[in-house]
Amino acid sequence: MSVFVSYISPLLYMVLLAFVLTRIKWLQKTGFTKKLVVSFFVAKCLAGFAYNFIALHYIPNRGDIWPFFDDGLYLYHSFLQSPSAFFDTWSKGFHYNDLNALNTDSGLIRSAFEVIKTFHFLLDFLSFGSLPGNTVIFNFLASLCFFYCWKFFKEQFASHGIVAGLIFFLLPSMFFYSAGILKEGFVISLLCLLVPLTHQLVTRNFSVKIILGWVLALASLCILKFFVAGIWLFCTVVWCALAVFSIKQWLVVLGAVALACACFFYSVRLFPAIDLPGYLVQRQAEFLSLPAASAVPVAVLTPDPQGFLKALPMALNNVLFKPLPGEGGKLMYLLFSAEMILYWFGLAWLFIRRKKADSILPQQRSLATVLLLFAMLNLLVIGLIVPNIGALLRYRSIFFPFLAFFATITTGWEPSGANWYRRLSKWVAA
Repeated sequence: MSVFVSYISPLLYMVLLAFVLTRIKWLQKTGFTKKLVVSFFVAKCLAGFAYNFIALHYIPNRGDIWPFFDDGLYLYHSFLQSPSAFFDTWSKGFHYNDLNALNTDSGLIRSAFEVIKTFHFLLDFLSFGSLPGNTVIFNFLASLCFFYCWKFFKEQFASHGIVAGLIFFLLPSMFFYSAGILKEGFVISLLCLLVPLTHQLVTRNFSVKIILGWVLALASLCILKFFVAGIWLFCTVVWCALAVFSIKQWLVVLGAVALACACFFYSVRLFPAIDLPGYLVQRQAEFLSLPAASAVPVAVLTPDPQGFLKALPMALNNVLFKPLPGEGGKLMYLLFSAEMILYWFGLAWLFIRRKKADSILPQQRSLATVLLLFAMLNLLVIGLIVPNIGALLRYRSIFFPFLAFFATITTGWEPSGANWYRRLSKWVAA
């Protein structure tokens, strides 16, 4: 691959797309400074380059990024050589002989990987078949999604929204793992669209455009991560209930969780083709069968409430606190250990310094509560089925920001009197 395609072209795209970001009208109206927008985008690109490099040199079999890119590049060259042969090859990837979403080898589930390959294929026409170039374009699109959501936080919570957004979008693990062209990057981008779009539906302030956008975003999320999409749909229902019963919110949440647990464990009786506990047991067994240099102990699941309850403490410990310093045997894990320690000390400090958040409206509290519920349900699933540190770090990275958002909003924390915050606010918002 030529020097131009590998190095010069991605840099030129970065400069061009950074300029485009400063000229987008709706982004200009958000109140964020051009310095923040451009710096965020460039930092995301650099994080993506770093992830590509680490995957190439330090992750067994080059991780997922490079194989996806290689397959997309193969499709790209196939199209250039013979378009008719390309369509035959490409269409074979989307076979739906098995539509069972609970079978990880079904055509429906495997289509998520074909979507990522196709995304690479389309970007290759712009990047001339360069992974760095694809990474720049992907992070441009992701940055638009992030600022769309951050704009919503800012509109709903004013200065609190700015602080929550800083913590949400700049949390290191999420910032790093979402910068690569992997499921995590797509999922968090789609969630950044779904949060404000769902709010519009819940508050009944919507249009045909909003409805179509919500359906498209949820359908895309369902293709990539159907379990995450299902949890979001459940949380949307809870959100609607909170909007109706805004006084006793904790009763609504407890009732919804109890009902969801009953439906989960007795899903096979309600719908014989859907065995959700069995699916998680199967997924854990698949992970346990894979070789892993950084395995963590997990309790083997059984498809009954008692089996899940026994596995719960170890699952929460793994997903919320691992890796501890020295675990995993990799230098990079020390960075994530430090992040976890600072993260939990930071959240504890927020609750210790908690203020009376009387200014937070029930509608705003409902949003924070729903995001907490969404994060915890996803983290619980990850903790139950994933038995190695590397996968834990990657899968959970996009859900920890939701916990931080909840803590920031509900504690009413805002360092408005600090000089560093005043300077930062001027740099972030015009």
